[in-house]
Amino acid sequence: MFAAIRQRLVGAWTRLREGNLAKLFAFEFTVVLLGVLAAQGVADWAGERAADRRAMEAAALAEELLAESAAVAAQWEGQAHCFEAQMRDVMRASTRGAPLDPVRLQRPSVALPAPFRIPPDQIVRLRRLRGEEVAWHFDSAADQVDRFDERLIELADTWRAFALLEPRNGTPDATDYRDARRAAANILTLMDGLSINARNIAASAAVIGVEPWQDPRGGRVANSCAEMWIYGKSRFTAEDFDAEGRLTLQPRVAGDSEDVGL
Repeated sequence: MFAAIRQRLVGAWTRLREGNLAKLFAFEFTVVLLGVLAAQGVADWAGERAADRRAMEAAALAEELLAESAAVAAQWEGQAHCFEAQMRDVMRASTRGAPLDPVRLQRPSVALPAPFRIPPDQIVRLRRLRGEEVAWHFDSAADQVDRFDERLIELADTWRAFALLEPRNGTPDATDYRDARRAAANILTLMDGLSINARNIAASAAVIGVEPWQDPRGGRVANSCAEMWIYGKSRFTAEDFDAEGRLTLQPRVAGDSEDVGL
C-alpha cells in the first residue's frame, strides 16, 4: 500500500513539473516573495522617516536650550569687566592689607547656561538633514555650554575665599590676604576661559540660526556694574520691578549673598 501511495505522489509531482502547474507555482512564489520584500522596504522607509523625525525633534529642543545659553553667554560678555575690575581691586588691596567694601566681597547671582546634548546617532542623521557644518556646531556648542557651566560653578566655589576678608568674620591677617589674592588670580584665569566659551557659544548659535533668548516677561540685565553690586544680581526678573518699571529690591548690606543660578 505504501509503495502505491508513493508511486502516485511521484507521478503527481512529475506531472506538476512538466505542466503549467509548475509555472503557476513559480509565479505565485515570486509574487509572495516580492510582497514580502515590498513590505520590508515600506517598514524600513517608515523606520528611517521616524528616526529622521526624532533627530529633528532633538535639534529643535537643542535650539531652544542653546538660545537660553546664548543669552547667558551674551550677558557674561557684557558684564565680565565688572568682575575683572573687582578681582583686580581685591589683588591690589590684598597686597597692601587694605580693607575692602564688604558688599563687593559678596558675589552677585549669576545665570547658568542650559546644557544639552544630541545623541551621536542623531548627529549623524543631522549631517544629512541639516548639513555637516550645522551638525558640527550642535556638538561644539554642547561642549562649550558644559565647560561654561563648569567654570561658573568653579568661580562661585573660588569666590568663597573672600569671606576671609569680611569684617564680620574677624580681622584678616597676612595669610587671609594672601589666600584672597590667590583666589582673585584664579578667578581671573577662569574668566578668560569663560569669555572664550561665551564667544564660541555665540558663534555656534549664529551658524545654527539661533537668536539669544529674551525674557518675554520684561526682565533685564543690570544696567551697570554699580547696579549689579548694589542689588547683588546680574539679571533682574519681572518680579523685581513695580508697575512703573522701578526696582523694588533693597540694596544689599554686608553679609548678603546669592547662589549661582537664575
